[in-house]
Amino acid sequence: LAGVSHGTVSNVLNKRGNVSIDKINLVENAARRLGYKRNAQAQQLRRGRSKIVAVILPDFSPKAYLDLFASLESSLRKEDYSTSLYLTRNVPHYEEIILDQVSALNPDAIVVVSSLLKNDGIFSEKDRFIFVDRHVEGMPANARLLSFDFHQVGLEIGERIARDGHRNVALFSGDFEYSCGQQFR
Repeated sequence: LAGVSHGTVSNVLNKRGNVSIDKINLVENAARRLGYKRNAQAQQLRRGRSKIVAVILPDFSPKAYLDLFASLESSLRKEDYSTSLYLTRNVPHYEEIILDQVSALNPDAIVVVSSLLKNDGIFSEKDRFIFVDRHVEGMPANARLLSFDFHQVGLEIGERIARDGHRNVALFSGDFEYSCGQQFR
């Protein structure tokens, strides 16, 4: 319909090669008239990448998790990635269901603040995991953990309190069940 070669059509639709603006317009107009829609799954298979990052959070409390998602989504959008957000409510069973669904999407990465304390095979080596704040016992060797050094923060706060001569101290904190809370305590 465009009056050009199959190679030119392929180059235009895949945004490759050196094609004149006139031929690009011909191909794009023909594609519109024919109702052509790009098949994202076919592109993913061809590229071997999904350009999807799954983000699994317990909730948006503390606000830091909302900030984490907003900044991650903003920076990934600039690189033509899409982000999918999942909330677990800190319920391990929900997280396991979500991980099963997310793995089927073949994401490029899974960013997770996990409610699981131990990996019982749910976090596989085939996925790329980036754990935030919470260490999971037995996490895959290729996974990364990004967090503050909660142990060091706890030491520095304790030293400051002692140096300032405080005698009675109250500590209000989140759950000590997770690695970040344990390290801080």
